[in-house]
Amino acid sequence: MGVPGQVVRISYDAGFVVGLTLAVASVILFAAVIYFWLRRRLSREKALLERDAASRHLIDHARDAIITLDESGVIITFNPAAEMMFGYRQEEAVGIGFQTLIPSPYGEAGEGAQLHEVVAIRRDKSRFAADLMLSELELGGRCLLSAIIRDATERKQAERALRAEQNFTSAILDAAAALIVVVDPEGRIVRFNRFAQAVTGLGPEEAVGASFADLLLASESERMRISLTKPRGRFRQTVEECWCPTKNGLRKIVWTITSVLDENSNHLVCVGADVTERRAMEIRLVQSEKMQAVGRLAGGIAHDFNNLLTAITGYTELLLDSIPAASPLRRDLIEIQAAGERAASLTRQLLTFSRGQISRPAVIDVNALVKHMQAMLGRLIGEHIRLEVNLEPELGHIRADRTQVEQVVLNLVLNARDAMPQGGVVTVTTRNRAEGSNGAEVELEVADNGRGMDEETRQRIFEPFFTTKEDGRGTGLGLSTVYAIMEQSGGTISVASAAGQGTVFRSRFPRVESGVDPVTMPLTLHDAPGGNERILLIEDQETVRSLAARVLRLKGYSVIEAANSDEARTQWDGSPFDLLLSDVVLPGTNGPALVEEMLPANPRLKALFVSGYDDQSLERVGIRVNVPFLRKPFSAEELVTKVREVLDSRRVPGAGSESESRR
Repeated sequence: MGVPGQVVRISYDAGFVVGLTLAVASVILFAAVIYFWLRRRLSREKALLERDAASRHLIDHARDAIITLDESGVIITFNPAAEMMFGYRQEEAVGIGFQTLIPSPYGEAGEGAQLHEVVAIRRDKSRFAADLMLSELELGGRCLLSAIIRDATERKQAERALRAEQNFTSAILDAAAALIVVVDPEGRIVRFNRFAQAVTGLGPEEAVGASFADLLLASESERMRISLTKPRGRFRQTVEECWCPTKNGLRKIVWTITSVLDENSNHLVCVGADVTERRAMEIRLVQSEKMQAVGRLAGGIAHDFNNLLTAITGYTELLLDSIPAASPLRRDLIEIQAAGERAASLTRQLLTFSRGQISRPAVIDVNALVKHMQAMLGRLIGEHIRLEVNLEPELGHIRADRTQVEQVVLNLVLNARDAMPQGGVVTVTTRNRAEGSNGAEVELEVADNGRGMDEETRQRIFEPFFTTKEDGRGTGLGLSTVYAIMEQSGGTISVASAAGQGTVFRSRFPRVESGVDPVTMPLTLHDAPGGNERILLIEDQETVRSLAARVLRLKGYSVIEAANSDEARTQWDGSPFDLLLSDVVLPGTNGPALVEEMLPANPRLKALFVSGYDDQSLERVGIRVNVPFLRKPFSAEELVTKVREVLDSRRVPGAGSESESRR
């Protein structure tokens, strides 16, 4: 022991101190390593626990059933959504086979998730549609299966509703009385409704995938391609009118093209209206309006023209009646008479297609009419053209004006002749049609194997004064006259033709069951009846008045002449006249008004009117359809025959009486 207050010095060995220091440091370092290792492990375990808790939370709160299966397909986990979906509690489900829930075959799980549509079974044995996703997982060296199941009931219902909506939309498109074609951005057809199939004659397998422009006439397809490929950046709508070749011929279609823009497509909807018949009706309306305009023109010139023709043909007839048969002058007079008759025929054609021509309908036999004309037609068409006639033996009868039907045959045959300048065959055919636009019909067909016509010409052939012949070779009235006669007769006419393939005209008349009316042969002036009655003749045209007075005096009548209504009143000397023969249109008071003025003083006065105006003009001045009437130009025998007929009638006609019909 040291003495108090005495400093004791202790001596350490240096090696010992260093060793001790190192030992303490090692202990501290080891403790630190252990600390950080434990801390990291605890942190990792905490993270694992948190991740496991999160996974468990997700599984427990998932809307889909999540089930884990062992290698043999036995359930080892069963989340709450699975409990709600299948009706099992977790403790009931764990340990049972997965086939209890999903018995249908769904294949095996492979690499990655496999999705299957299955039928699942609840605990109460009810079934429902489900989507099953199977995937493999490895846990603790074990190969397990994870099954995620979603109730597909609502999806299936939505799919059924969508299919029903699609079917309904398809039914609407197919029921629409319009062509509906859906076109993709490249101009290819992706939808082709039933009406489009019916009009074009194409099936969906032919149309879908084809270019929409290929539906059109070649000359119009390029224009449609340009229209289809215009920018579609915004809503637009265009209208195109095109000819479309179909299995039933060319059809005129008006297409309304509308863009359909959404986030998934850039399509066009092309809605087509078949306006072929409508355009044909519009053409007929235009033709009708043209005919009415020409009719008004014809009515204006017909009066003076017919007065001249009356004088020409009348005086020629008088000369022929007075010249011996052996005279060389007869031939010249016959040529003058024929020229007058051709001029009168031209006037009749003008009045026919303007509906101003008088129609005298009768029941006629078309076969007999064609046979009667056959020899004349053969001479007209020439030796370089062969005429073939095919007549149905039991052909029905029609009710029409015989002269007008002859005009139809003549004009159609001459039109066929002009279409074959190098020769060919004209075929005239008659046949019965059981069902037509007017019920039972009689069809008169005139066909040729000539040059035919293009579509533009075919659309215009019935227009007044339209002709393809060079100047001086045609008036353009022949087919216009035919068209007007068919309308006036209650019939129809159609034409089929193509360039280089000939032309076929089909005229169809309503069929009647009545017997044929007898044909009255005209009398000569020498044989026509006369009389001794007193006639007041009022006519402002001196040549016509002088001719009529001379003819009537030759037949024994007493004729007093007057140029107008004032002169007629002066000639009215109180002695009764048997007949007032008057032009309809006179300076001052017209003919019908003059008769009404004279009737009170002579109730038994009979009247016969003459005129060169058309029917519509006559009706405007008071001539009704039931008044005795004689159309200018008239022949001498027609005049005396009609005068005798009126004088012998029992009824006393006035301007509005009903003694007889002139239609």
